[in-house]
Amino acid sequence: MFQPLLNKFVGTPSHLVETLATLKGVLLNHHLGGQRFSDSRSTGSSHGTEAVGNAVRYYYDALSDYIKSTILSNPYYQGYELLFTGHSLGGGVAQIVAARLEGVAVVFSAPGVVLSRKKFKISLDNIDAYAINVWAVGDLVPLIDEQSVKSQQVRCSHERFSYHCHSILHTIDEIEGSCKDEEGP
Repeated sequence: MFQPLLNKFVGTPSHLVETLATLKGVLLNHHLGGQRFSDSRSTGSSHGTEAVGNAVRYYYDALSDYIKSTILSNPYYQGYELLFTGHSLGGGVAQIVAARLEGVAVVFSAPGVVLSRKKFKISLDNIDAYAINVWAVGDLVPLIDEQSVKSQQVRCSHERFSYHCHSILHTIDEIEGSCKDEEGP
């Protein structure tokens, strides 16, 4: 099930492994360098909202609006397919925005959005059509809400419900290990 979806939305396994290896290197460099990912526009709220003028909007609304006004309205990007990705709660946001805008989301260790879809104003058909979640057995975050039919689990050799099972680096290692070519690395 996983391979045809990757070929359709991401590319060949070797392209995916190369991309994941690059991502892994970037993440490790940031982690080892002590740098943190941040957004200078953030209000400091940890509740998933951003102040905009006098109103408070959810991040998925702000991201949807930005993509519609900046990317989808730009003639330069016409004909391109949107691809969203994210890890953990960022993956949840990516699923919501992809379902709203009919773009593809390949997310990792994200909570489900099936039971809460009415709050996000998305349909079950759009979730199933546009999002796939890759997560490790033993990861607690994907057990929040219900996963769509396009959900792929990978192994986790750590103790069940270990924080290691939620790590994007662990998931990348598992995917990379399962995509190795028989003729070489």
